[in-house]
Amino acid sequence: MKFNTLVFSRICGLAAPFVALTFTRIAYQKSPWFQWTKENLSLLGLEGPGKIFFNGGLVLTAILTMIFIIGLGKSLPLWQTLERLGILTLSLGSVALAIIGLVPRSHALPHNIASGAFFILMPLGVFTLGLSLAKYGKLTLAIFSLATAILIIGLQLAPWPWQGGAIPQLLSMLPWSVWMISVAIILLLKPNLLSEQLRP
Repeated sequence: MKFNTLVFSRICGLAAPFVALTFTRIAYQKSPWFQWTKENLSLLGLEGPGKIFFNGGLVLTAILTMIFIIGLGKSLPLWQTLERLGILTLSLGSVALAIIGLVPRSHALPHNIASGAFFILMPLGVFTLGLSLAKYGKLTLAIFSLATAILIIGLQLAPWPWQGGAIPQLLSMLPWSVWMISVAIILLLKPNLLSEQLRP
């Protein structure tokens, strides 16, 4: 039986958010000092027995996400400026996520740069792909992608009442997770969706 790399990439996209949530939950359970309203999520990767789970979970999630994004790029039959920019942006966002896990908050400058890059690149990449899908007439998926990107940015910029950033960070990742799971499921059910009647 031939190994289908596109199917594997979509399974990785389906799994990535659940891996992130599972490892974050394990890290939290091993960090009784952590307060959601007063801390940033990155503190889970800084100290205590939970740090290996949090940081390892981020790296594994980044790898799964990168595989999904590469597969998504291969699913796009037309490789023009918007497609290249969208896939490149999402790929760089995945690299930034891996760096967050590999470089803990004790190394403040590179960690903060990677964190900021991740939360900027991911919605930007989704937004760019949304524009590309709109150009080729895939309006439902395009609107879904554009709305996801706008929602991510809105959740990041909202004036939340909490002192720490853990809850806003988690909330801003929910739309991205829903988008990735949804796109993965759609492409598993309809593998040729992005290539059907795809014309500029």
